[in-house]
Formats: sequence, structure tokens, C-alpha cells
Amino acid sequence: MHPLQNETPDGALKAAGQFFKFIEENGLDPETANHMFLSLKMNPQWEASQQQLAANVSQMVSQTNQEISKIINDAYGTRQGVMDNISRRFSNCILGVTDVVDPETGQTWKAEAGHNYYWAKPYGNVVVGTETFTRPDIDFTPLRELK
Repeated sequence: MHPLQNETPDGALKAAGQFFKFIEENGLDPETANHMFLSLKMNPQWEASQQQLAANVSQMVSQTNQEISKIINDAYGTRQGVMDNISRRFSNCILGVTDVVDPETGQTWKAEAGHNYYWAKPYGNVVVGTETFTRPDIDFTPLRELK
């Protein structure tokens, strides 16, 4: 903001004081300087362009802050997901179990760890592990182990 554009009387007086101090320090004619000061008018197009510039800068700062906040929140969410998975895997290790999922339904179970393949019997809540890809019986469907 230009110093002569202050909206308060105190601001205008301060600007006038600075102007006349400059005149005295540089040996300029006080009458000419006074005429220059009183005839000074702001260019409305320049003022409008400055206001638009300030609005644009404000919008850029706001958008940047929003993007930074999103990055921080996304990173926190990702970190929490990783920590949850580490905790789940550690707990499974202690308990000797593994998580298995039915790829068709998304249903998950805890099963005894250490098998190569896992099977579920629908409607019976039975999960079985085997060493080969051989169904325990015809009613079992294959499961996928979550890592």
C-alpha cells in the first residue's frame, strides 16, 4: 500500500510528515513540494490492479496451505495404516495365527499359521490349512493369506 493511501487521518498525517521531511532534507522548494503533495491522485486502474494482485496472492497462499495440510493428513493416514499392519502382523506372530480372506466375499478369518494353503467351508465358519492345493472336501473354497 502506498503511504499516501492510508485511510486514517493519523496515517495521512504521518505520510505528509515524511514527505515534508524529505523536502527539507533534500533542499526542495516548499511551495512546489506542497503543490505536488496536494495535487497527488492515485490512479484508479493501478489501485484496482493492486487489489486484484493482493486477492490473487491471498488465494495462492490459501490453496498452498490447503495442499500442505492434505499432504500432512495423507502422510499421517498412510503412516497409521502401516503401523496398524505392523501391529497386526506382530500380534499374529505372537499368537501363531495368520489372517486369511475369501477373495470373493472379502470375509476374513484368523487361522493357524504355517500352512501353504487355506480353505473355508461356507456357512460353517470352518477354516483349514493344508500343505498342498488340495481341498479338504468339495464344500471348501480357497482363501488368500494376507501378508
